[in-house]
Amino acid sequence: MESFGSDDILDRVRSSPRGDRRAVLIDFIERQLLDLLRWDESRRADLARGFIEIGLDSLLAVELQVRLQKALKFATPPATDESEFQMSSAEDLADLLLRKRLNLD
Repeated sequence: MESFGSDDILDRVRSSPRGDRRAVLIDFIERQLLDLLRWDESRRADLARGFIEIGLDSLLAVELQVRLQKALKFATPPATDESEFQMSSAEDLADLLLRKRLNLD
């Protein structure tokens, strides 16, 4: 499946006011998760739990990683990202991406 809005997410995050960047990125991550898990929008609240708790297995974590790397135009060693993706929630991942990968915190 094609990811939601990946063509312009980096521009949207960068052009958003500093206080809104996190929410924009969380929304994008959550849309990717809903798509990967094949959940409808009504399940969005469930995404606040950790990735493992919502059923994100290692294959889906890698797919999420690939989608985010492509959309946000960053590359990092897979071993580092895999543990980050498996241990995080969308909010934690957005914070990490803004701080460590995009330098936009």
